[in-house]
Amino acid sequence: MDFDSLAQATSASIPGGITYVRTAYYASVTVGGGATYARSTISGSGLGRFQSADGAWWEISEPFVTPQMFGAVANGNIANMAADTHGIQAAIDFSVAHKVPIFAPAGIYIIDGYKGDRPSWTAGEWAHGGLILRPGTALRGAGRGITIFRNGIANWRCILRIPSGNTSIRHLTVDGDRENYTPIPYADTVSSTGGSIRGEGIIYAGSDVGDNSIDVLDVEVMNTGHYGIGVANIRVTSGIIKNVYFRNTGGDCIDVKWFSSPNYDKNLIIDGVFADGCGYYFLGGGNSADNGSQAVVDIGGKTIVQNIHVSALDSDPTSSGNCGVRLRARVNDQNRLDARGSSVDGVFIKSIKADGAGSPAFQRIVGLQINCEQVSVSNIHVENCFNGIRINDSADGVPNAISLSNIRMINCRGENGEGTGLSSTSACRGINASNIHAVGCDTGIVLSGQLGNYTGLYIINNDVGIFLNDQRIGNNFICGIQYSGNTIDVSSSSTPGSSALINNGLSVYGQRKVWADIVSLADDSSWTNENRWLGGTRFFKTDTSSSAGEQLRFGAYSTGSSGASFDFAIHFPAAALPQFRFGSTSYRLSVPTVYEGTNRLWDSFSATKNDNSWLEEDAWIGGHRWLTADANASQPEVVRVGVRARAASGTTYAWAVQHYGTDVLRVSENRISLSVAAIGDYANDAAAAAGGIGIGDVYRTGSTLKVRVT
Repeated sequence: MDFDSLAQATSASIPGGITYVRTAYYASVTVGGGATYARSTISGSGLGRFQSADGAWWEISEPFVTPQMFGAVANGNIANMAADTHGIQAAIDFSVAHKVPIFAPAGIYIIDGYKGDRPSWTAGEWAHGGLILRPGTALRGAGRGITIFRNGIANWRCILRIPSGNTSIRHLTVDGDRENYTPIPYADTVSSTGGSIRGEGIIYAGSDVGDNSIDVLDVEVMNTGHYGIGVANIRVTSGIIKNVYFRNTGGDCIDVKWFSSPNYDKNLIIDGVFADGCGYYFLGGGNSADNGSQAVVDIGGKTIVQNIHVSALDSDPTSSGNCGVRLRARVNDQNRLDARGSSVDGVFIKSIKADGAGSPAFQRIVGLQINCEQVSVSNIHVENCFNGIRINDSADGVPNAISLSNIRMINCRGENGEGTGLSSTSACRGINASNIHAVGCDTGIVLSGQLGNYTGLYIINNDVGIFLNDQRIGNNFICGIQYSGNTIDVSSSSTPGSSALINNGLSVYGQRKVWADIVSLADDSSWTNENRWLGGTRFFKTDTSSSAGEQLRFGAYSTGSSGASFDFAIHFPAAALPQFRFGSTSYRLSVPTVYEGTNRLWDSFSATKNDNSWLEEDAWIGGHRWLTADANASQPEVVRVGVRARAASGTTYAWAVQHYGTDVLRVSENRISLSVAAIGDYANDAAAAAGGIGIGDVYRTGSTLKVRVT
């Protein structure tokens, strides 16, 4: 039997042989809500039930129910808020009791986010306002932007709240309408009586026992005061949040955490997040710190995060900054180990902050932040953030065993050149990073921590390519770095802290050969002595009892202004020039050689030339030569002292002194020889004495050789 409205069916006397009746609508043909009702053997009123004029009881009998079957209007009129809120809540409660899903047709449903389905605000279960999804609820809409649940009141807490159990939400939009209705301020009481805070979209909270399953698919959340979707203080046995869209959320788009004690049992998959604007409008407690540190995806439980696309990410200029993806953030110090075992893959994050905005105090935007251990991050593109990827130990050394692969950080800049592409703090351990690109950042990579593995680093067009922060680079394996167009390829701190004193080394391994290629792009036409260095290795003093500074450098050094010839050089920077230079044809010492010892010291010379054909000049085996730099001299060599062979076979040797190519003195095995030029010639003994001949000196007068004895 068919009726127009539910009221018409209620006023009718229905023959006893009729077991089903059908209404065309609930109260209005324009709203709908018609349903099939079955004759009930149970008496009494309840949701989805009516009594006809003949005394019979009837109950909805449908494969699914709609809010319109319970009086919802869904025309976006604020006057219908009570009807819409009650209609949806009644549909939820009926569907759970009868194990049928809910379908919300196209329309704008106005939800009371302050008191929910109650005549006035009530503490306890309804303290959070909005709609309560009971365990077993399966809520379906007609599509995002087609079925819209919109808050319609100020001081609202949330729109959908799930205390526990298995629930499913699909194909609809949740709209907080924050611009027209302010959520409850953060400073208000937060307790069982105070309710949720700051205007949430969808909140899972309140149970750490039993089976709690999350299913959110093809849902849009927009214009919230704080969380878009919050998963807090709830044990999740299985869950998936997939293909969700966020616009203008005040705080975290998706927040996953546990407050009271560590709980890793989130078992959650977040797949396909599209966020346009996040965190900028968060209504905090009146200070800038509350107005920041929000994230598109904030993970505090074991979660798989993949396929995240974030655009128009920004924060209030005076806030502490917002984040794209965060793995157990410093802003929530509770149980930062919760995200252990999580993975993040396929993330695109682009900020709309002003180019160059952000500082360590007000970071504005961090693309991806890691504050936990044993997580993997791959296939990430971060653009125009202050920090691209930040691994922060929060002074507790928690971050370790971090895997990074296929990471691209573009134009990460801030005030005073303090922006970074990839940065890690000193207590981090075991960062395994491969195929890392830093392009156009203030500093491409800030490398700290120990026991890391870095392979395939592409450092291009940054102000500083790599910054060795506090010189904490012990036991890190670094291989395959490509530099191009950086103002400074590698920079380091000169003020290491006491914790930087690590007794470890840097090892580079290769299967057969390992080359460190150093290419200098300096303009050598104007090289000064300092700028003639092409590159090499520098050692720094790490004794914290006094000021730190450079102690020693060695590497390649240009000997000419054109850079056409090069030396290997060792330089102690206190001197103007390198102390030792070795080139292709000679070596030079800028300081004298000093020998000190208590027993014996030998300089050993060994010539390997074939001595059978030695000529007079070639008979020299080795020794010392003194050269003059006087350009007026006929030849530069002045004195040569050393050992030479006197026979062609080299079997007889002599120690010799040579002056301008002429032997002056030779000492051989059986004689001492002086050249004629070496012995002064005087007219007589008196002339010799006047010429300075002393006792024991040899001189000659004519053809007579004399020795002065008196």
